[in-house]
Amino acid sequence: MPARGATPKVERPDRAEAARQRLAAKTSGSRRTGPLLGALPAPKTLVAGRSMAWIMWAAMVLNLVGALALGKAIIAVFGHLVHAGYYANFSRSDLAFQVRVVCLVLTVLGAVVPSIRLALYMMLLALVVTELLLGYNAVERALYLLPFNRRENPEEFSIDFFIRAFTEAPSKSGQAGSSFSMKPKASGAEALGAVSSKKSKKG
Repeated sequence: MPARGATPKVERPDRAEAARQRLAAKTSGSRRTGPLLGALPAPKTLVAGRSMAWIMWAAMVLNLVGALALGKAIIAVFGHLVHAGYYANFSRSDLAFQVRVVCLVLTVLGAVVPSIRLALYMMLLALVVTELLLGYNAVERALYLLPFNRRENPEEFSIDFFIRAFTEAPSKSGQAGSSFSMKPKASGAEALGAVSSKKSKKG
């Protein structure tokens, strides 16, 4: 029993825990939510039956063709800078933004190194046309291999996973710009259960 008149001892929180709480509060306070410019239509917004994502890719086709025809790399750089900036308005970390940044870097590289400009811009043109016609984007699928880009798919990286990422059929939506994702491969027990379920339904 504490002596009379004694000041009760105040428990101090752990210093490391207090530091973590301050850091969390600072991070949450500085984090932006929502688009930077609310007036810009979102990538999935439909205009004349086409999504803004599709329209932006179509603009990049004209952009690259113009840069190649006129021999002005600055046209391609400016166009892809606008494209990446448009997506940065909505997210500065998601897969769609990363794809646009890679394309921007390639256009800048082509502008800086004229000897590889034609090859790079033709490759980008093929990439964009394939995205528009088939909804298939090789850069997006390559970036999807990184663990932080597929939190919904914790499957470990393997040769099989690599092959499936590049051979998975595009989404049936037919709209360019839809985010690529892949279901985790079923384990042996799950696959056996699925086969047994199909057999029981047929029986």
